[in-house]
Amino acid sequence: MKEKKATPLFNVLVLATVSAGKSSLINALIGRELLHSANEATTACVASIEHRPHQVRFHGRCLSSTGRELIRHDDVSADQIRSWNSDAQVRQIDLSGPFRSSQSLANRLVLHDTPGPNNSMDADHEKRVFDAWRKIPAQFVLYVLDIGQLTTADNKELLVKLHRRIKARSGLRIAFVLNKVDLLDRERGEDLEAYVAQARAFLEEAGFIDPMIVPTMAAAALYATMARHEEPLTRGQRARLRQALQAMEDHEQRLVSAAIVPAAVRRRVFKDLSDLEPISPAPPGDDLALATEDWHRLVCMSGIRTVEHLIKHQRSAYENS
Repeated sequence: MKEKKATPLFNVLVLATVSAGKSSLINALIGRELLHSANEATTACVASIEHRPHQVRFHGRCLSSTGRELIRHDDVSADQIRSWNSDAQVRQIDLSGPFRSSQSLANRLVLHDTPGPNNSMDADHEKRVFDAWRKIPAQFVLYVLDIGQLTTADNKELLVKLHRRIKARSGLRIAFVLNKVDLLDRERGEDLEAYVAQARAFLEEAGFIDPMIVPTMAAAALYATMARHEEPLTRGQRARLRQALQAMEDHEQRLVSAAIVPAAVRRRVFKDLSDLEPISPAPPGDDLALATEDWHRLVCMSGIRTVEHLIKHQRSAYENS
C-alpha cells in the first residue's frame, strides 16, 4: 500500500507599511487576538503562523538571527508573543495552532507577518522584510493597504520595489487588502466603490495590471469571532463592532460586491451568505447579544471570508499547476 502523501505547506506572505493593519488581518484570519495590533509599529520580526486544526492550543518558539532557538512554549499567549517581538535578540517567531475563523482554510496554511519597512525608528525593518522575501518560499502574497493612507509615498516606494521582485518570481500572485473600510463616512461622501477604483488606479500606476482588491474590515471581523466565543471586548472594540453591524444593516453585501476577485471566489462568498439566516434583532439591553449565525454573517460580509476563499482559490490553482 502506498503511503499517503503529506499535504504541502502553502505560504502566504503578508506585507504592508507600518500600521496598515497586517496584524489585524492575520488575527481576523486566525480568529484570535494573537498578534499585537495598534496604531504604531508593532511587528519587529517575522512571525510565521501555521494552521493546524487538530491542535488544541498554539505552540510557539522564538529564534535568534543565527537560527538558534531561544525559548519554546506549548501554550503560547498573546502576551508572550508580544514580549518576544519586543526582544532585540529575537528575529523569528514560529507559531502553530488552530485557526477558528472559518472552516474554508485547509491545514498546512502558513501566514507570515513581516515588519513595516518604513518604520522611521528602525531602518533595519526594510532589510528584514526583504530577507523574509528571499528566505520564505511564498506561493501567494497579501499586501495590506490602509484606506485612510492609500496613496502615500511610503506605499508607492514599497510597491514599486515589490513589483520588480514579483516579476522575477514566475507564477507568484498577489492580492491587495483594502483595510479599515468600516471607518468610511458615507454621509460625508466617502464612497467604498470610489476608494476601490482609486486603489486600482494607484496600483496600476505602480505596475500591477488588473490587481485583485478585497475591501475589508478586519478588526470588526476579529471582534465578531471573539464575541461568538464569548471573549471579553474592550469598550473601543465593542464600538467598532456596533459600527460594523450598522454597516451590515445598511448594505450587507456591499464589501463582497465591491471586491475585484475571480468570479468563482465571489460566488462562494455569496453562497456562504445565502446559507445563513437573516440577522435577528438582539435582545433588549444588549445590542451585541446576537446569535452565532449572526456573527458568521458579519465575518462573511466583512471581506475576511472573501480573503479566505481567495487564499483557497490560489492554493488550488498552485497545487494544480
